[in-house]
Amino acid sequence: MTKTNSTIFHFVIIFMLILEIKIQLSEESEFLVDRSKGGLTHVPKDLSLETTILDLSQNDISELQASDILLLSKLRVLRISHNRIQYLDMSVFKFNQELEYLDLSHNELEKISCHSTVNLKHLDLSFNAFDALPICKEFGNMSQLEFLGLSATQLQKSSVLPIAHLHINKVLLVLGDHYGENEDPESLQDLNTESLHVVFPAGKESHFALDVSVSTAVSLELSNIKCVLDDNGYSYVLSVLSKLQNNSRISNLTLNNIETTWHSFITMFQLVWHTSIEYFSISNVKLQGRLQVRDFDYSDTSLKALSIHQVVSEMFSLPQSYIYKIFSNMNIQNFTVSGTHMVHMVCPSQMSPFLHLDFSNNLLTDMVFNNCGTLTRLETLSLQMNQLKKLANIVHMTKEMKSLQQLDISQNSLSYDENEEYCSWTISLLSLNMSSNILTDSVFRCLPPRLRVLDLHSNRKTSIPENVIRLEALQELNLASNSLAHLPGCDSFSSLSVLIIDFNSISNPSAHFFQSCQKIRSINAGNNPFQCTCDLFQGTQTRHRARNTSLHELQRTLQFHAFISYSEHDSAWVKNELLPNLEKEDIRICLHERNFVPGKSIVENIINCIEKSYKSIFVLSPNFVQSEWCHYELYFAHHNLFHEGSNNLILILLESIPMYSIPSSYHKLKTLMAQRTYLEWPKEKSKHGLFWANLRASIRIKLMYQAKETDHTYI
Repeated sequence: MTKTNSTIFHFVIIFMLILEIKIQLSEESEFLVDRSKGGLTHVPKDLSLETTILDLSQNDISELQASDILLLSKLRVLRISHNRIQYLDMSVFKFNQELEYLDLSHNELEKISCHSTVNLKHLDLSFNAFDALPICKEFGNMSQLEFLGLSATQLQKSSVLPIAHLHINKVLLVLGDHYGENEDPESLQDLNTESLHVVFPAGKESHFALDVSVSTAVSLELSNIKCVLDDNGYSYVLSVLSKLQNNSRISNLTLNNIETTWHSFITMFQLVWHTSIEYFSISNVKLQGRLQVRDFDYSDTSLKALSIHQVVSEMFSLPQSYIYKIFSNMNIQNFTVSGTHMVHMVCPSQMSPFLHLDFSNNLLTDMVFNNCGTLTRLETLSLQMNQLKKLANIVHMTKEMKSLQQLDISQNSLSYDENEEYCSWTISLLSLNMSSNILTDSVFRCLPPRLRVLDLHSNRKTSIPENVIRLEALQELNLASNSLAHLPGCDSFSSLSVLIIDFNSISNPSAHFFQSCQKIRSINAGNNPFQCTCDLFQGTQTRHRARNTSLHELQRTLQFHAFISYSEHDSAWVKNELLPNLEKEDIRICLHERNFVPGKSIVENIINCIEKSYKSIFVLSPNFVQSEWCHYELYFAHHNLFHEGSNNLILILLESIPMYSIPSSYHKLKTLMAQRTYLEWPKEKSKHGLFWANLRASIRIKLMYQAKETDHTYI
C-alpha cells in the first residue's frame, strides 16, 4: 500500500467511525423505557427491573398503585403526564428512593395524599383540577426541590407556608378557569423562588388582583393574557406591569399568548421601560384596534434586550413608519423582532447602541438598512428567512457597519451574478451564514476576506472554482447538502480546521485534499457515495487481526499507563490533583495538551492515544456531558481497536451527574455508569489517600516500550 493510499484509507476509516458513532447514539438505551402514546390503561407489568427512566405520558392510565412500580428500585425519572389520573397517594413511591423527577401534569387530579415522600428534585402537578394549592406539609422535606409545578383555582397565602423555607429554582403556577378577582393579592408573598411562571385561564378576559411584584422571583413569566381597557382606560394587566416599577428584584419578564389592542401593546413597552427589568420578551400576540401616534419616552431604562415573536394584527391600515421609528430608535443593545410579517425597518435617526439585531422570519427585502450610517456599533445581524434576493445589495448594506462580525442571511432567495461589479464587504465580518439560498459556484468570487466561519450548505454548488478569493483566516467551512463531486483542496483556505461536506456526491477523496489540508482536525463526510477499494478490504483485515493481539504483545507497544479525558472546565482538578498524584509514582499519562501530534486531526490523535495507553480514565462531571469531544473519546475508548473487550476503562465521578440531566444522545455514558463501578472523588480530605491508592493500583502495568520525548506543542 503506497503512503498516499494509506493516508486516504486512514481518513476513510475515520469517516466510517464517525458515521458509526451517529448510528450508536441513535440507539435506545436498555434502561430507558418509552411506553408513551400507546393507549395504555394501566402501568405495564413487564417493565425491566433495570429501568431508570420510564415514560408513560399520553396514555389513558386512570390510577397509579404502589404495586405498579414497587420493584423499580432504580427508577430515577417517571413521566406520566397527559393521562386520566384523578387521585394520587404519594406513598406509592416509598420504595422508589432513587426517584428524582416526577411529572404528573395534564391529568385530572383533584386531590393528593402525601404521607412520607421521596426527596424529589422535579415535581410537576400543573394543569390538573385542584381547587386549592396541592402543597402538603411533607413537601417541606424536599430539600433538593428545584422545580415545582402547581395548579389551583383559589390562592391562599397560608397554602404556601409549608414550602416557604425552601429555595426553589422555578415554580409554575397554573390558575383554573374559575380563578377570580376576589383573591388575596399577596398570596405569593412567601413563595421563595428564583423564577415564577403564572398561567392564567385561556380565552378569558384577565380580571386578576394577583400582585406578582411581591414575589421573590428574579424571572417572571405570565401566560394567557387578554388585556381589554374599560371605559376609564383601566386594565388589570397594565396595572400589574405598573406595580413592577416598585420591585427592584425582577430583571427578566416574559409575556406569552396575549390578546390586546395596539394602544395597550405600546403602553406595555412604555411601562416596562421604566422598571428594573433588563430582559423583556413578548410572544404570540394578537393585536386589534387602531394605533394612536404619540411620543415614546426612551429615558431612564434598565432594559438591555427586547424580543418580540409571532405578532398578528387584525388591522391592515396602520402607520407602519411610526412603529418602525419607535423600534429603530430604542436605546438598547439587543433587539429581536421575528415572525411579525414586518416588511421594512428604518435606519435609526442617530448613532444607535444596537449590538445585536435579529429580524428573522419576516418579509424584509434586501433594501433594508440601505445607506444606513448609524449602525456602526452593530456586531451581530440576523436576516434569516426573509425576502432577500440580490446578494450585491446585502454586501452594500454592510459597508457602513464597521463593527459587524456575524451575519446570518440564510433561508432566503439570494443569488449572485458573477458579472456584478460591487463586492466590497465590511472588513470586520468574521462569520457568514448563507445557507439555503440559490447561490452557485460563483459566490466564491465574492466573499469577505477575513472570514473565519462560512456556511454555504444547501445551495447549488457543484465545485469550488480555482480562482476563488483566498480566505487565509477561514477555520470552519460548511458545504453540506450540495452537489460536490470532489473534496475541496485547501490551497485558498490555508487555516481550515473544520470541514462539513456530508450529503454530497463525493466518491473518492483525492490525494491533493489530504496533502493541502494539513490543519484540518474535524471532518464530517457522511452520506456520500464513497467507493470501497481493495485498500479498504485490506484495512479491515488488519483491524480484525489487531483485535486478537494478546496483552503480552500489547505491552511491547504501549507507551502510556493511561489516557485522560476531561472537560476543559475541570482542567484545574486534573492538573493540580490528578497528574501530580499519579506522575510522582512514575505513571506515564497521555494528555492531549502535550501528546497530541501537530498536523493530525483530533479524531486521529484520540485514536492513537487510546491505542497506545493501557487504560483510559474519564473524569465525569456535569461539564463532561456538555463536551462533544469527551463523548467521542468515550466512544473510541469503549470500542478500543486493539484490545476491545478488556477492562480498559476507569470512570472517576468528580461531581454528581443526575441521570435525567444527561442528554439523550449519551446512551453509552448512561449504560457505563449503570453497569460499571466508578471511583468517586471524596469531598473529605482524609479519604483522598485511599482514593489515589485505589486509582494507582488499577493502572499498574509494566510497560516494555520506552516512550520517546514528545513534542508538547498543542494545536
